[in-house]
Amino acid sequence: MTDFQPFDDTLVYSSYIREYHPIEKDLLYNDLCRNSFNEFHRKETTLYMIVKTDRIEFVPESFCIGGGFRVQGNVRVGGRVEAVVFNVAKFLFARSGVTDRYSCWEEWAEQVMSDWQIDGDAEVTAAQTYRQFSKIDLKLSTGELLYIDCKLSQAIKQGNMASRTIVSPVQLAQSFDWNLLGQLEVLYIGKSTDGVLSRARNHNKWGAITTDLSPEEVAIVYFMDIETKSTAREQTGPFVTFREFKDKGIDRESHALITEAALIKHFFSEKRYNERIVGQDFEKVKRVKEKLLHRGYTSVFAELRLDGVFGNVGTPKTGYRAEHEYIRSLREL
Repeated sequence: MTDFQPFDDTLVYSSYIREYHPIEKDLLYNDLCRNSFNEFHRKETTLYMIVKTDRIEFVPESFCIGGGFRVQGNVRVGGRVEAVVFNVAKFLFARSGVTDRYSCWEEWAEQVMSDWQIDGDAEVTAAQTYRQFSKIDLKLSTGELLYIDCKLSQAIKQGNMASRTIVSPVQLAQSFDWNLLGQLEVLYIGKSTDGVLSRARNHNKWGAITTDLSPEEVAIVYFMDIETKSTAREQTGPFVTFREFKDKGIDRESHALITEAALIKHFFSEKRYNERIVGQDFEKVKRVKEKLLHRGYTSVFAELRLDGVFGNVGTPKTGYRAEHEYIRSLREL
């Protein structure tokens, strides 16, 4: 988080995005992808953004299993074809829930693949066994989802041969830094303290947003967890210090509402999907007035700094970049 300590301010409220996960809008409703969601999406996050970009689609017939647990093939993005590669063992290990039990993904993969060890083939590596017996399931794979007849997944599920590893283009682009995305335009910013996943699935703006998308575009939901702090300026004689602390007088919902309002004011100047706050003075937002202005806060600093290939977001108002800041000096209206 960037330090923001205006010398003349006496009490500064700061917030930033601690972690984010992008998910394709259509996969919010796909039962086959339910394992993609966890407590982060259901309970931990309080903010979300809806972003549009060029649709990313697999070319299923181009994919094959390579060496070292790698899967390679092509995707279509905005009318062009791009070659991509990902490591299925790394992908599954990160989501295994047992990363603390192994020193690395290679150790985990060796252990899991030991269930497929063939007598007399002691010199055959786990990666070679995986490549020999795993394949792309072309009957099930689509542009939206790639199905892998995956010996790692089947071993995890006690030899269930019907099990498939299912991956989406956005998941893989985020996990393996595929630098092939189109422009990432922020369309909407919202909050929910009762569960962003449920809110996103039942969003009342989806009809308008999807109608405005072209067939070559896709909506992506960014699930975002925020972190906040307060900074007080204190002076003793000629000496000035800054003290950081957590303000217990600001509840979780207020943190979400204040940060939501700050990001809306930063990204949008015209009412479109976000209607209420865009045309409202920031100081008149209820929680800003009650929790900040009336309690002595003199400025607000909200930061959106997102790592990875999905971080370079923006709007026509702000431009497109990985770092955005909203700085506001508070005043009574």
